[in-house]
Amino acid sequence: MPSIKSCFACALAFLSALVASNVRADSSAFLTFSGLEVALFDLDPGDGIDPAVALAQLERSGSVFQYRFADAGWPPLREDGVSGTGSAALDDANGLATVVLQDEGMSGRAVSTGGGAYTSLLADSFSFTLTPYTRVVFSTLTESAVTAETIQSALAVVTLAGQVGSQPGELVSFETSSVMSDSGTSAVPLAAETASAALPLSGSIALRGYAYTAGVSPVPEQGMLGLLLAGCTVLAAVGRRRRRPAGPQRRRARLRGGSGALPRLGRMAGVLALAIAGAALPGMAHASSGSASIYDFAYELFDLAPDDGIVPSLIFTSESVSGTVNANRDTFLGNPWDETQHLAGYGSAAITRQPGMAMVDIAPDALQVSTLAWRGAFAASGQYAYEFTLTPMTHVVFSAVAQLLVSHDVNRRPDASEANAGLSGEIASFPGQRTQFSSFVILNTPGATVRPLGVHAFTGNLAGTGSLRLAGGAFAVGVSPIPEPALGQMLLPGLVLCWAMAASLRKARQRGQAPATQA
Repeated sequence: MPSIKSCFACALAFLSALVASNVRADSSAFLTFSGLEVALFDLDPGDGIDPAVALAQLERSGSVFQYRFADAGWPPLREDGVSGTGSAALDDANGLATVVLQDEGMSGRAVSTGGGAYTSLLADSFSFTLTPYTRVVFSTLTESAVTAETIQSALAVVTLAGQVGSQPGELVSFETSSVMSDSGTSAVPLAAETASAALPLSGSIALRGYAYTAGVSPVPEQGMLGLLLAGCTVLAAVGRRRRRPAGPQRRRARLRGGSGALPRLGRMAGVLALAIAGAALPGMAHASSGSASIYDFAYELFDLAPDDGIVPSLIFTSESVSGTVNANRDTFLGNPWDETQHLAGYGSAAITRQPGMAMVDIAPDALQVSTLAWRGAFAASGQYAYEFTLTPMTHVVFSAVAQLLVSHDVNRRPDASEANAGLSGEIASFPGQRTQFSSFVILNTPGATVRPLGVHAFTGNLAGTGSLRLAGGAFAVGVSPIPEPALGQMLLPGLVLCWAMAASLRKARQRGQAPATQA
């Protein structure tokens, strides 16, 4: 009984606290971005081709949602949307969500005054085709404002992202985002780039916005008292209930075996099939391999305010270099690895195991990882990691070149290989605001590619601190196309065993009874 009284006392105290709490904390998020800007650069002025890009609108839309709880589950309580130009809005006593689509840009707003969650989504996407030997830079100007009463009660994110692919299995992705998670305002340009080679390049580019707010002090609903009293009743019933120890339960399982002759015939057929396949495999030998290299890392600075008297500069405050190689005897990737080696600092690390290898080589001017597998799984990865500071009103462009090579037999599963390389990082000028940027290239079908990587970072009136990462990875998985030395020696005993089993079955039929099987 004392425990039941304690439960009732706690419940009543909780209810009193809810009813007495009339404090509402308003969280809000606002974002806007201008239309997509395009800048072209001729990478081969002597080819007689004028740089050009053809853009085609894929989607231009905005949506607003209201949710009952802060975790914004699906489906929403209410939703509305708009396409092309116009606006959509949801508004009540607990908050609002609006989006506005104009010819020159888009904006979204979300406000929560203490109940539920509100979200505004914006999307402006295009497909594009780029002339040969052309570098294109997509950019937009964004503005964000957040009032966050608690951690992550409001969020404003604008993303500029795209991808291209000039051959099957190749994917080049580039993305940059402005993220506001704490109270403040920010005006940040975003820029991302890609480039074509000897052939025209097709891809997609999209601007997306996301404004989210959640109530931090929800007002009790009318049904809360009833739910609380029902819960107290359940607690009282549970407290009165006396549990009886359950008696031991015993379960018996019986295993029944079938006829001994049929399983033995099946095993004989399997042995013969494996013997024939083993004899045929040497003519089908094919290795899987993957390699990735990153080189020609550089950066370029641009002064966004030439009259402020500040000379643009970038200072690397820290640097780290690392790599890892892994190997598995079986044909699968993942942990735990049979063997792993780590590299810290410049140098090389390798795992050489017949029949395959994994290697990482990191020098001050280039990173290279490579894998080769006839049987088993091999993986290698390496990275440079930097911390840096950037002067105010400065635009920096980091660049590098990625070279990938992949080879495997697409008709032999699980033979597979992949190579990837990327340039990524982020920069922040004040707490609660950061700009993230990345450019990656992945190749997972047989072939080779050389791709320039480029990312852009900006500072405003304050200096920025950021991080940068250049990374490469490769893996290769192979079956067992190379005959092991013991395969020929195992074939003859296997055939002798099959002959002996057949003779035993023949004698058993003649005696009219099956031979005894040993457990």
